[in-house]
Amino acid sequence: MLFGNTLHLVVGFLFVTIINANSDTERIAKFNQNMNRAWIIKDAIGNPECPGSRKNEIVYKKDLTKKLGDIKLLSNAGKNSEGVYTFPPGVDYEINGEKVPGDSLVVKLVRMDSDYDSCEAEILHRIGSLRDHGKLWKEANFGSDVEGSPRSSPSGARSNSGSDSGHSDSGSDSSVEWLDYGVLVMNKAKGKSLSQYEWWKQLSGPQKKELVEKTLVDIKSKVYGLLKTQHLLYADLNLDNILVEIETDDHGIHSFKEAHLVDFGFPGIFTVRKIPEPEEFDSWFYEQFNFYSADLRKAQNWREFSGRQLVADSDSESSGAGKRLSNHDAGTGGGTGRRRSNDSDAAGSG
Repeated sequence: MLFGNTLHLVVGFLFVTIINANSDTERIAKFNQNMNRAWIIKDAIGNPECPGSRKNEIVYKKDLTKKLGDIKLLSNAGKNSEGVYTFPPGVDYEINGEKVPGDSLVVKLVRMDSDYDSCEAEILHRIGSLRDHGKLWKEANFGSDVEGSPRSSPSGARSNSGSDSGHSDSGSDSSVEWLDYGVLVMNKAKGKSLSQYEWWKQLSGPQKKELVEKTLVDIKSKVYGLLKTQHLLYADLNLDNILVEIETDDHGIHSFKEAHLVDFGFPGIFTVRKIPEPEEFDSWFYEQFNFYSADLRKAQNWREFSGRQLVADSDSESSGAGKRLSNHDAGTGGGTGRRRSNDSDAAGSG
């Protein structure tokens, strides 16, 4: 009897595994089909045709080590914050002779191990977010210590390329590897990814869906705008790459304000042969987001998102069926009822 139960469990496990494997295969195939639209340009092996590629030595030439010695790692809690740094409170950063408040900027370190690492600088420049760029001497594995900050190269340290740091050999630590990292100083985007808000887990499924839908409407407009003005297609439509500004009143009522894209690095940006018609773009956009949101949709038992669905939901809300996300529903703090913007900005650009 025990053997029979065990066999049943094993067969059941294999059956579920096969179903999941088939589901993943179909999902990836659907994604590849979506990215093979005729108007999207890719190279011979399927990589994006990335503007500004193969220019690492030019883009990351200026040494910014002394100017960036005090920056602090934002967080190592999420993949979109590893290698992203902020300035200490009250510290300004000089750009072209002008002092810019450090709290309006973030710093991203780039490993420069790909020909395409210079693409992000070009793209940030095109969208008006890049403020400075160069290189920085720093200990390897920059994303491992949330409290750590880049230190100037120790005496006598050398990069992999063998370039001398310019210091004497006294006091060097040969056990530590120091490398040149590319540096991008960029404008800071407001908001957080939805999952980073403390009250997100306490929202009901319909409330989460409402916020995601409003985020999609705003982001779709911005992705299409970038496509029309710069011929750049932002394809990495992961919710972690979308920062959302939330307005919260003193009763704890949360309402959507605006969404911002972050992480414009390879391989998430493609160029296009032509601008697709809005209907064609909408089809691509929702297919792309559905791919990246599969886990969330499965957890919430949501159907795939579509433009028609969002229009219907918007009409329902305007007729009185929709409601704002309240403190009573979400379990957040209360107050006197004045509207205030959320003050917790996250790093990024946009």
